[in-house]
Amino acid sequence: MPPLRRAIARKKAQNRRHYLLLKPPPTLSPALVHHLKMPISWMKTWSIYERFSQGQEMLVLDEVELDKSSLDILVGLPPYPAALTSLEHFEDVWESIAGALHGRMVYRYKLEMEGQAERMRGASEGDVREELWRMYASLLKQYKQLSAALGATPMYKYSPTETIIYANVLWAARLISYAVEDIRALICGYSYLLRPMTEHYVDFQAPTPESLLLCKRTILVGISSQSLMNELGPLSVHLSSFKSHSMLTLSPPPEL
Repeated sequence: MPPLRRAIARKKAQNRRHYLLLKPPPTLSPALVHHLKMPISWMKTWSIYERFSQGQEMLVLDEVELDKSSLDILVGLPPYPAALTSLEHFEDVWESIAGALHGRMVYRYKLEMEGQAERMRGASEGDVREELWRMYASLLKQYKQLSAALGATPMYKYSPTETIIYANVLWAARLISYAVEDIRALICGYSYLLRPMTEHYVDFQAPTPESLLLCKRTILVGISSQSLMNELGPLSVHLSSFKSHSMLTLSPPPEL
């Protein structure tokens, strides 16, 4: 690259970093906040969720079999496999599929965070900030696409495809909230990327996906699990198992 073009590119990068440094953190829309409160899978399928969140790859039901590739196809925008969406009694198998899908989402997320940790470890605060904002923009785009694909159909009329889309909308909302929390934490400095987690735990007996935030930030700032547990004291008994679960209910969303 010629020296002049290299200098221009360097100046643009500096301007972009300065802009992001001063840019206020994103705010969550009322619709997204609503989706954050909605559970993703049923408590009765918690054992299925737990197994898949730890890496199980095959769900075998009387009506259908799904391996990890089949579940991965269900993450994101449609189309989804016709063999699943055309099942005559889809609603009878959705509880188990939702538990497996939720667990698979969590498992993939943990792997993605390990990769992010490798990229960020040793990076400058400016590089970390840029990556967090890129991640937020990508997640927000996906959330909007999923919401548009879902449309305005009442939940009690959801087709199998719309039911799967809705689970993805709820998951995307959670990922956006994690990204926003990280951006807010980084405003205080790189060392604040790990923030007090008490606010994210309402019921420690029923861990929720927000537990993932703790694991992620522990990795990102390079704090050992043991030192974190020592800091948290009594809370560590609830966090040491690192589980994540929530239930899905089919109540209609509020009027927006």
